[in-house]
Amino acid sequence: MALNNEELLRVYFDLHAIFVDDLHFARPLIQQMQAIGDNTGALVLAESMASRLMALGQTGNALVFLRLCRDLGHPDMDRIDQLESMAELTASMGEGESASGRVFQLTDQLSDTETREFLTQGRLLSVQVGEPVVRQGEVSSNFYLILEGSMRVVLEIGDNKLPLSTLMPGDYFGEFACIYRLPRSATVVAAAPSLLLEFSDSSINELTAISSMAGVGLLRSIQKRLIQSAVHGHPALSVLQPTDRQWLADEMRLVELLPGQKLPPEHLHECCLMLIYGSGSIIDAAGNVLRELQVGDMFSDLSPHLRLPEALRVRSEERMIFCEIPRLIFDSFRQAYGEFAMWIEKQDYGYPQLPPVG
Repeated sequence: MALNNEELLRVYFDLHAIFVDDLHFARPLIQQMQAIGDNTGALVLAESMASRLMALGQTGNALVFLRLCRDLGHPDMDRIDQLESMAELTASMGEGESASGRVFQLTDQLSDTETREFLTQGRLLSVQVGEPVVRQGEVSSNFYLILEGSMRVVLEIGDNKLPLSTLMPGDYFGEFACIYRLPRSATVVAAAPSLLLEFSDSSINELTAISSMAGVGLLRSIQKRLIQSAVHGHPALSVLQPTDRQWLADEMRLVELLPGQKLPPEHLHECCLMLIYGSGSIIDAAGNVLRELQVGDMFSDLSPHLRLPEALRVRSEERMIFCEIPRLIFDSFRQAYGEFAMWIEKQDYGYPQLPPVG
């Protein structure tokens, strides 16, 4: 069931409190406050946003809220005039947009209307201390955004429970398992009384039905987070500088193989593939298994150390997901990071060494 107007207003209040600089939440919240007759609150919020965005150097966005202040009948129009003149002058000199505040990445590429359509697909869920929301190993189709409270992520190893992290308002979890039907990698329990916004996989389908571009944008945001998680944990890539890590996450794409499928060899010519989920094997022309694959394995014709002999193929035993590293990035990292180049050179998959490519 979609959120009603009262629930949606609460969600916007919470999200604005978490992401105070995110326009996707501030602008609709002002409209909703006006709709319920709270013009004073709307004016205070509009002036606050204008001041924050001016301080961040986002003068174009600040002008939007200054004009809202004018429309809402600000009592000190002289001050609004001065701020507008300052913002317009700064923007005309090309000195605006110098910094950015904290924004919600999942909806960062969506419009205000698309963000609202997505949020209304959620369901408010209250949980008490110690109550599990997801359990390690289960497969389910929901993911969660924390609005209030906190959640504890726990890895269960036999009878032992290893605490991994604590999630706070604005964090979300479970999106990988939801979209890709992956088993939950950990158990998440409430560390305090918490309010969550729960989404199902149908939320993205609903958004896509309204706007295919918005649905693709939302899915891309989730894919990017999956890629960032995989990159962060790989020994060859953990040394990357933040800017290069972001470059990689922006340019990587996911390749998926269903059980029994073989990886087409053309995938390895212009990129490097890194296994981030699933199990498979290297097989010869007769279908004999030569080697079982592990998460983190890389394959590519871009390096003789990662190259498979022509007669061999990668076959999926269960669903497999690879990250695709483009040639330009692969070559740049090999030149810039000695650790990356050394990791590649140490790979030995048990095949005869081939002559260098190119």
